[in-house]
Amino acid sequence: MEIREQIDRLDRDQLAELRMYIDDKLDPASTVEQRINYRSGWLQSEYRYTDKGTRRGPYWYFKYVKDGKNHSLYIGGTDNPKSVVDQILASKAG
Repeated sequence: MEIREQIDRLDRDQLAELRMYIDDKLDPASTVEQRINYRSGWLQSEYRYTDKGTRRGPYWYFKYVKDGKNHSLYIGGTDNPKSVVDQILASKAG
């Protein structure tokens, strides 16, 4: 099966996730170190590169798709990104 046929079978949320993934791959200023499925989205650790090529990070983000739109919450540099996401989402709900 060709890649275009596979893409044609994706729903709107899957296409939005694919777009985010492709954008991450094409962005030369950062690299994705890991992705972890969590809650209704995924945690993603990224390294950023300065103009001189110095690697910084990792920086954590919580990424998710809601109503067909991509969303990203900056978590920052932490050893426990799940806990930080839980705190942020709890504060938004309350």
